[in-house]
Amino acid sequence: MTPSFILALGVLLAPGGIPLPKHGGCLSAPLDDKLIVTMPFRGNNYPFEKIYGPHNGADFEALVGTKVLASAAGVVVWAGAVRNGANVVDISLPKGLKIRYGHLSKIRVKRGQRVRRGQFIGLSGGAVGAKGSGPITNGPHLHFELISDGARIDPVPHFCPNAVP
Repeated sequence: MTPSFILALGVLLAPGGIPLPKHGGCLSAPLDDKLIVTMPFRGNNYPFEKIYGPHNGADFEALVGTKVLASAAGVVVWAGAVRNGANVVDISLPKGLKIRYGHLSKIRVKRGQRVRRGQFIGLSGGAVGAKGSGPITNGPHLHFELISDGARIDPVPHFCPNAVP
């Protein structure tokens, strides 16, 4: 299910459905419920910016153990812990695009696996001190990045209200 709206820090936004760069499609929601943005892309109140730099994704409210779904079809290019200990799944899409799902408590896909839009790929995490959360978290959530030819871009405008698995 794709949400009919996105709540961003208390402001109601309609998903833009802006086509992905060089791709033409749009993203479906990575969570079954409405998307509540708890930290926007490059948010100016990111508590870890002085240590780690800008926030390169959008954080969506999600209780630990919430099902995470692939927002587009692609190939899993990474599924595991990254250098800081956070569990991450990276899915490569055509034309230089990649989606990163971060702070997962469980990963349910393997590197090299093809996934379809809406496929179950893992469980959300992000609780402080929990396995798979890494050190850069202040509560349960799903970290979501959209990467185009190595550059991070704001994913929120690219969710489609009618994208279905």
